[in-house]
Amino acid sequence: MKPIRNADHAVLILALLAVVVNAAACQAEPTATTTGAAGSTTTWVAGLITTESVTTTTQDEFGVLIAALKDGDVGERSSAAEFLGETGDPRAVDPLIAAIHDPERPVSLAAARALGQIGDPRAVDALLKIAAPDLQQAQDHWDAMNLAEVALEALGKIGAPAVDALISILNDESLWATARQTAAGTLGEIGDPRAVDPLIATLQRVSEPPEVRAAAAVALGKAGDPRAVDALVAELENDSFDANARVKLGAADGLGRFGDPRGVEFLIATLMVDSWEERSGAARSLGEIGAPAVDALVAVLENDDRYVRELAAEALAAIGAPAVAALVTGLQNEDRLAAWAAAEALGRIAGPAADALRSVFGSEDESLRSFAA
Repeated sequence: MKPIRNADHAVLILALLAVVVNAAACQAEPTATTTGAAGSTTTWVAGLITTESVTTTTQDEFGVLIAALKDGDVGERSSAAEFLGETGDPRAVDPLIAAIHDPERPVSLAAARALGQIGDPRAVDALLKIAAPDLQQAQDHWDAMNLAEVALEALGKIGAPAVDALISILNDESLWATARQTAAGTLGEIGDPRAVDPLIATLQRVSEPPEVRAAAAVALGKAGDPRAVDALVAELENDSFDANARVKLGAADGLGRFGDPRGVEFLIATLMVDSWEERSGAARSLGEIGAPAVDALVAVLENDDRYVRELAAEALAAIGAPAVAALVTGLQNEDRLAAWAAAEALGRIAGPAADALRSVFGSEDESLRSFAA
C-alpha cells in the first residue's frame, strides 16, 4: 500500500486516537473471575480444583463434588455444578441431569450449563424437557423461560446429537416464539443438513410469528446449504399482502451470507428507511455478513444522513479486519464527512487498523504496533 502524502492530517490523527483509546479500553478491562450463584464461588469447593488441573480430578475430588452437588447449600451445589461442567467428566452427566430439577434456580441453571459444556448426548432428552416447558403449568413464566433459554444453549453446544430435539422445538407451534427463534438460530449454527427442510418450511409458513420466520431465514444463511437459496429469494421478492418487513430482512441476511448481492443490496437500502428498528437490524446483519458487504458499506459512508453513516461505520467495525483496506482508502475520500466516518470505523477495529495506519503514514515507527496490544 502506498503511503498517503496529502491526506487530511486531522482525519488520520482522529483514526490514530480512536485506535489508541480502543486499545487502552481493552487493556483496562478487569480480568473475569469465576463466580458462583451466591456471588462468589464457595471457598472449600473452589479449593478442590485449580484452573490448571480442572480436567484431571481424582476419584476423591470427584466424589466430594458430587456430594456437594447433592447435599450442599445453594452456593455449594451451584459451584459444584460449575466445576463438574469444566471437568468435562462424563461421570457427572447423570448427577447433573438430576440437578437440573433442583428447586433452587441458580443450581438448575448451573447444571444445565454444565451439561452443555460436557456435551454428552445422554443429556439431550432431559434438556429438551426443560427447553420446551408447558408454560400454563409453570408457576413463574419468566423463570421457566430463563431456564429454557439456558437449556437451548446447552443443546446447541451438544451439537449434532441434539438436532432432532431442536427441530421438534422449532416445529412445535404451541411453544412461545422466543424458544422457537432460539432453536432456529441454534440449528443454523450447528449447520446439520437435517435442519434445512424444517427451516425452509418454517420460513414459508405465513401463519408463523414474523420473528420465528426471520430467525429461520437467518439460520438458513448460517447453515450455508444451497437448497435454501430459492426460498430466501422468493421471500425477499415477495410483494404480496402478507409480506413482512422483518421476514424480508431475515431473508436478505440469509442471502447475504451466501454472498448473494441481492441480500446485501436490500440491507443497504434498508439503512435509509424511516424505521429505526429496521435500519439498526440491517446494520447488524451487514456486520455479520462480513466481507461481501464491505464495498457497499464504504460507499454508504458518503451518505448525507449522519445516522446512516454511523450505522455503516458500526457495521464495518463489526466486520473488522476484512474492512480495513477499504476503510484506509476511504480516508482519502474528498468528502470529509465520509473520510471521518472511515476513520471512526478504523478506530473501532483497533488491532488490524493500527498496522494499516502505520503504512498510511509511511512510517517505520514500530510504536504504532503498540496500539494493537
